[in-house]
Amino acid sequence: MRNLVSQARFLKFSSSYTPTSNRLKHTLFLLCLLCGYVSHSQTIRPKTIPWQGGKKYAFDLTYSPSGEYLAVSRKNHVEIWRTQPYQMEKSIETGEEKVTAISYGNNAALLVTGSRDGTLRIWNTLDGFMIREIAAHEGPISSIKVSSDGSRIASAGFDGMLRWWDFYEGSLVADFKHGRTEIMFMDLSHDQRFAVTAGYNGTMKVWDLNQEKLFNSLIGIKGPIKGISLGPDSRTLAAFSEGKTIWLWNLSVKRNREPVGAIETLHKDWIAAVGYHPENGYLLSVDYQQQMVLSQPLTEQATRSAKNAERHEYKLQDAFGNRLISSVAFNPANHQLAIGTLGKGVLLLDSFRKLFEYPHFIRVFQVNDQELPHEGDPLMCYGKTLRISGSISRAAFLQEAYLLVEQGEDEIKVPISPAESGHFTLAVDIELGESEVTLVALDQNQKLPPSFKRFGVWRKR
Repeated sequence: MRNLVSQARFLKFSSSYTPTSNRLKHTLFLLCLLCGYVSHSQTIRPKTIPWQGGKKYAFDLTYSPSGEYLAVSRKNHVEIWRTQPYQMEKSIETGEEKVTAISYGNNAALLVTGSRDGTLRIWNTLDGFMIREIAAHEGPISSIKVSSDGSRIASAGFDGMLRWWDFYEGSLVADFKHGRTEIMFMDLSHDQRFAVTAGYNGTMKVWDLNQEKLFNSLIGIKGPIKGISLGPDSRTLAAFSEGKTIWLWNLSVKRNREPVGAIETLHKDWIAAVGYHPENGYLLSVDYQQQMVLSQPLTEQATRSAKNAERHEYKLQDAFGNRLISSVAFNPANHQLAIGTLGKGVLLLDSFRKLFEYPHFIRVFQVNDQELPHEGDPLMCYGKTLRISGSISRAAFLQEAYLLVEQGEDEIKVPISPAESGHFTLAVDIELGESEVTLVALDQNQKLPPSFKRFGVWRKR
């Protein structure tokens, strides 16, 4: 792990820091336009949740699916905080071993913890009692993730193993060996197909959980990997090493081993943590000099020219001191950001809400049991019926959503009625030959542009 940044290097970001002159700001803005990106910068002071004694260590944190609760691991216990307003509801004593990773189930009543002794524990957060204990790993657990439907648990450990568990039975479904190295980071795709593991030696592997086998070994980063995050589209992977660059991979196609693009974040110091917003795809990065950069969502095509992405930069005034950042998490309900630190507890920021007045985010999971093809190639359809499953974020704010099939001069418009969760399935008959298929989502806020997801289909006999 990287050495702590010395206190002297933080002085220029203290409250006495003198802003750049207006003329120089104007010059820098013009240079930014010429270089292909625009950056917005401001200084904010975060709030902190009131800490209940002891050292202010937050080893891991996670929001419940509804955003109503925040769980924070603190050595040998976990604190459950209600978020509106922030007040501690319960402290769950987990035993003598340090809690190294936590993850909520599909509701706020179920919480999974991983500890230094390699044990997974499932807790009822309402009464604080343990439901199940699983001897999962030979050594510390580095990461755990619960699947979006709550039926599976993915755990990774220093023994180099990734394990896939049945949440309700506690039985092992599958296990995967990363190699002769500790797994330092792991993330799980929203559609539960992929898990990505990052080893201490800088290797990254993608596992197909449906086929229970290795899908791909990724290359492109030189040096140890310091963090990874999978985007809400379940296919865009962000990772970083010792430096200021975030590398991006597309997991859709097995032959894509190298990064498809990179984000030059303009951080002043090395990146300490990254995380995707669970709905709109904004990518947050935090460095060791109290600076955060929030990058706009990047489509599959935009990753090749990621330098054109708009940036929102923030300086966290008097926030971290020289403390390490352990984790970041977005509240899915109100876009509040929580940052866990080893020394300052949990920092809370509300300053991003205006940035998240965004169009709906459309995901397509499968079309006729196939994934969308790479590089815009048409999807082959063997039969007249086209079946599509996916989701639309912020379904409660939809004005209208529909699927449009265009074949020559003919058009078919099919309404989409997503569930409260945003998930939808639909079927439409298409003619022989090539068709253009477009998913459209319109927001109740007329100022927001419509969202699109477009792909081609070629129907054979």
